[in-house]
Amino acid sequence: MALIISPANSPSPQQLADIISNLQAVVNAAKQFGVNLSIEQRTSSYKMGAKRFSYAKTAERLAHQYVDVMPRQFDPATFTATISLIESLQTVQSLIDQLNERIDDTLMAARIDAMTNTKQVHDSLRMANNADPAYDTALRDLDEFNARASAEDTTTTTPAATPPVTSAAPPTTN
Repeated sequence: MALIISPANSPSPQQLADIISNLQAVVNAAKQFGVNLSIEQRTSSYKMGAKRFSYAKTAERLAHQYVDVMPRQFDPATFTATISLIESLQTVQSLIDQLNERIDDTLMAARIDAMTNTKQVHDSLRMANNADPAYDTALRDLDEFNARASAEDTTTTTPAATPPVTSAAPPTTN
């Protein structure tokens, strides 16, 4: 039986608890942004698509260069701070994407390993039950769980044990 994840190379329960604690601290820090867009803001406001960042950077440079023709209420320093915020948040988003990919791969590998072990236990109990019917109850329990899981797999698009993934990023248009 070949497993993908070696327990020796996996984080300890304490290391996982530390990772969860650190991520919760990051989430709490991000709550300080205090931005809650309305539906109208999400749908009808000008939004910068991924390909428009250099356009905005150019406008920011030109705003400083031609500050004398900008409206009185226009603050180039605020515009520069907004562009800097976007750059920093894009870096954060990239790191989150890398983390998400690593977690997805590790979670998939762990699930593959769990099913490999589950199948080995099920097959071993089935073989032992052929010689000794004392394993009937244990085998029946596994068979019932497997039948329920199979029924759920055919009626749902998201596995029951996996919460749906939601994106925190608002939609953008180009």
